Amino acid sequence: MTALRLKTLSVIVIIFLAAVACNLPNRAATPTVDFERPQDFFGTPLPSKTPTPGPPTNTPTPYPTPTPRSWAQPYFGTPGPTQITPVPNPAPLIYDPEDFTVVLLGSDRRKAVFATDVILVINFQPKYNAISMLSIPRAMLVYIPGWQMNKVNLAFQHGEYGYYPGLGPALLKDTLEYNLGIEVDRYMLVDFSQFESVVDAIGGVDVPVACPYTDWRLISPELDPEDEDNWALYTVPSGVIHMDGDLTLWYARSRKKSSDADRNRRQQEVIRALYGQALRLEMVARIPALYSELSGLVTTDFTLIDGLTLAPQVANLSGANIRSYYIDSRVLTRWNDPAGRDLLVPDQTAIQALVAEAFGPPPEEQVVADVTVQIWNGTTTANLDVLAAERLNYAGYLSQIGTADETNVTRTLLYDFTANGSPEDAAALRALFNLDEDQFAAVPAEDANYDFLLILGTDFDPCFDPKEVDR
Repeated sequence: MTALRLKTLSVIVIIFLAAVACNLPNRAATPTVDFERPQDFFGTPLPSKTPTPGPPTNTPTPYPTPTPRSWAQPYFGTPGPTQITPVPNPAPLIYDPEDFTVVLLGSDRRKAVFATDVILVINFQPKYNAISMLSIPRAMLVYIPGWQMNKVNLAFQHGEYGYYPGLGPALLKDTLEYNLGIEVDRYMLVDFSQFESVVDAIGGVDVPVACPYTDWRLISPELDPEDEDNWALYTVPSGVIHMDGDLTLWYARSRKKSSDADRNRRQQEVIRALYGQALRLEMVARIPALYSELSGLVTTDFTLIDGLTLAPQVANLSGANIRSYYIDSRVLTRWNDPAGRDLLVPDQTAIQALVAEAFGPPPEEQVVADVTVQIWNGTTTANLDVLAAERLNYAGYLSQIGTADETNVTRTLLYDFTANGSPEDAAALRALFNLDEDQFAAVPAEDANYDFLLILGTDFDPCFDPKEVDR
């Protein structure tokens, strides 16, 4: 296989890691252990989870009312497991028949007992040209239908081992629907080693790293990870960092010196980088020819029709169309259960509000602003303009990178070139880059090719927290 063909093949795989645009064959997951299925474990088969859309209406109600469904009760064997906390009521369903939602799962299935430690839900809203990404922490306490209250990352494994109807994918989807109200259309399970191979196959990925990150890393991939002498502290600096598969996987997974929440942030950082790289390689037209070559890389229920339908719709979306959300300490409380496990207990009201914001119709102010900001790097530090563009994308602004007329600028400056002035956007951009009043000027211009000009100085700190970015 030529390098170009391999690169294109791998991009098809990673494109949905970023934005529901890949196609993969339909392969059912199979249990990895063999034991007799418990009799009457699940009782009556679960009904279809697809809501019935209501009739067309001109009322402002955004979604049809879904048909209520029944849910499997906690395991009703004798005596059945003791629930460590009360089972919550099912979350209200967030549903629009035009949306398409995929859950991306990362796991190390080389182990006999595995868990899906990466759970990232991606929702495409075609009517708004918007993509939402929601990171779910692996230790979040949820009700796993038909079983018990437990960590969300065990739902897929239990579906496989317990022979849940539809196995792991079905139980994971049902767990997300019951606890978060998210109806998942498709799933994609990527083994960590496969992910590493995909990144290597495309020649690595350029990740805009806003904040430096330091953690323990295996000195060389072939060394024994059980020997503590084979580990050393490693720092990824701020900048546009070219990462091979091993470094990308480490950056997206490590958390010994950080947290699950920070790991989720880095995972979304990588996803955005992969999305941008895939689009630059213009993979959409090659989907049919590459379909049969992807079967060995990812386990999924995606079909070729899914890929052909979705890819053209997302191919022209920019990073500004992607909204990032995180289930974190703002809606979770850390708690040690009776067995001493460290769990994250959700505030049901707060988490439902977060999910409704992420997957419901975006408020007008969260739609991509029809405002373009050109960025000049007025310093000798490479790629500051790329990092500033990433921050603008998180905030929903379109950006261009231009060429500065000097590289000795000390203070970052913002100019408003709109003919009549844009005070609201100016205020938002000043807040986004922490600019004082004397770092801004309105310079109306009828013939400007962009609305704002941001000139970066040596005072610009590229590090920011995506959760604090106001859209």
